[in-house]
Amino acid sequence: MSLSYSNKTDAESRAATSIIDSVEGRITIISDPLLSDRGPTRPVVLLLRTLATKGYRVKVVAPIVSLSMRRKLEEPNVELIDLGFKYMFSGDTSTLFETWIRETFFRSEPRKITEFAGLTINLSSCLLFASHVWYIQGPVLITVTVDSIYSEMPWRYKVPYKFARPLIDLLDAKFVYNTARASKMMFANSRYTAVLFKSIGLKIDGVIFPPVDMEKFRPTARTPSNDYILTYFGKETKYSTVKKVADEGIKIKAFGGKITPLSKEMLTHRNIEFLGAVDDDQLIDLYSNALFTFFPFTNEPFGYIPVESMSCGTPVLSFGRQGPAETVLNDRTGWLVEDDHEMVKMAKKLWKLKYDPNMRTLCVNHVKKNFDKKIFADKLLKSLKKLG
Repeated sequence: MSLSYSNKTDAESRAATSIIDSVEGRITIISDPLLSDRGPTRPVVLLLRTLATKGYRVKVVAPIVSLSMRRKLEEPNVELIDLGFKYMFSGDTSTLFETWIRETFFRSEPRKITEFAGLTINLSSCLLFASHVWYIQGPVLITVTVDSIYSEMPWRYKVPYKFARPLIDLLDAKFVYNTARASKMMFANSRYTAVLFKSIGLKIDGVIFPPVDMEKFRPTARTPSNDYILTYFGKETKYSTVKKVADEGIKIKAFGGKITPLSKEMLTHRNIEFLGAVDDDQLIDLYSNALFTFFPFTNEPFGYIPVESMSCGTPVLSFGRQGPAETVLNDRTGWLVEDDHEMVKMAKKLWKLKYDPNMRTLCVNHVKKNFDKKIFADKLLKSLKKLG
């Protein structure tokens, strides 16, 4: 089936009645570039599978759909629509940013799906689509994230960013307001994200935490090795804190799709073993056998890593702010600290004295109660019943 767009006014596009009852089991999901099922596309994958299991017919629209994801998501009730975007660069982050550039520069009016659409849920942070719901997975502005890591950036990145920042601010605000106007309801992935959006005058209808697939992310070790702590190397990692902990003699295993300029100096550190990109099975084993997952960050609106870790029965050490402060229960499923000094102090204490092993059971139960993929889909559908 082809995809077509309408030029109806916003008022006409919002004049739906009894939305959840009238879609005849049809739901369209708008996605970021669908190259993998990591990061912002993980909720897309888990939502479409859960909805398909419930009997909905699901169509997923993305700028590009990789062959591997097409094969992974093939099932009777799911159709994938590739918009055919061509990219100069490869990789999840590069294609996401390139899509955002195109949308902010060249599109001011949202696309409106008229065929099949049914209920339209926009989970993308870079595509401008008219939708019944926009599910927001990150900060309001890109600069919120980049500003948070500015102090640790090399000068060769600081200088061009300083000059480009006003333009990025302008374009990002344009995209956010256009997408908000094209959406009947907006939900945020955390209270922190909701506050950011409310601070620029936008109405957030609720907070729904992103999902975890607990059928996959579960403990694999009856007796965890506990001989290392696990961390992630990515754009949101506070590398200076990782180094401080490694300098204390604590063995760290780190994973991540690629090394950022901020982390290269630590690749030869005697106490850090960088494993590079790992698949889900490897990651689950790493979570399950770690003494704890170490998550120092610069800016984190939600944080999949702490929740995935707890789902595998491993508590988390992180900062007591932003997303992790909403997902980790202090002294029950992990430890939340104020600053680097407390982070290093707690890491040394846990490395030496360990903790009550019953925390691992508490971690799993906490995720099951609050973050399982079925909860995500049910809360979203329940909230949509308010439309009409």
